[in-house]
Parts: sequence; structure tokens; C-alpha cells
Amino acid sequence: MSGYERDLLAGLAQELDDATVATYRPDTPLEDAETAITFGTMPDRPDRCVTLTTYPISDEPREAKSLVGVQVRCRAESYLDAVDLNGQIFDALHGLTGRQYGTCHLVQLQRRSSIPMGTDGDQRWEYSANFYADINPPTTALRPE
Repeated sequence: MSGYERDLLAGLAQELDDATVATYRPDTPLEDAETAITFGTMPDRPDRCVTLTTYPISDEPREAKSLVGVQVRCRAESYLDAVDLNGQIFDALHGLTGRQYGTCHLVQLQRRSSIPMGTDGDQRWEYSANFYADINPPTTALRPE
């Protein structure tokens, strides 16, 4: 993962925390009653969780312009709670524009798809949404500003 992807993930996690959708505290364990925000892997606890993962889609060869996919998985104890959590994520993230997250400038973010994923081994419902982030990553010698 590049530094700008890390910054993008942290920025989106903070957006979700600021919107009171879930709790982002990278240095402090969360309580079971909280809705956690994690990166990459969904933990066993707490029951309510939002996991953010990036995946590159396309990069301009001569410009500092990229399209990054952000998978946002959420989990809750009931189907309707998972639907609600997925909707809150949509409300907080879809349409974000002009944000600076460390080295990553988010031009715009939009949801492209969303689907229920069924239940996990503990019968908690999961939902997955795919957002596309148009970003300006840091410049390089081959990709100037």
C-alpha cells in the first residue's frame, strides 16, 4: 500500500467518525458496544464493524491522477441494521469532493455498487459497497503535477 492510499483510508475513516457512523480510534481498542472502523480485515469483535480496503483501478501515465477503488464492508447483528449502516455510510461518503487527506487529494468520491453479502459464521449480516475515488496522488519524476 502506498502512503497516499494509507492517507486516503485514514481520511475516509475520519469522515465516518465525524458523521458518527462508526468510531475511528487507531491507537485505542474499541468497546464491544461501539461500531469499529478497521482496515483490510474485519475483526471478530465488535459485532458492528466497518472495514475499508483500497484497490487501484487506473493511473494516468503522465499526470498525478488516479482512480482508486475503496471497498467498504459493514457488519451488523441483523439484516435491517446492516442495511441502515450501509445507508449511513452512503450518506457520509457519496459525493465527497475537494478533501485533502495527508498526501492524498480527493477530487471526488462516488459509490458505484452495493450488495448484501449474507451472514458470517456468527450469523451477523454483512454488506459491501464499492466507491470510486478520483484522487491526485503525490507527484513523482514520471508523473509531474
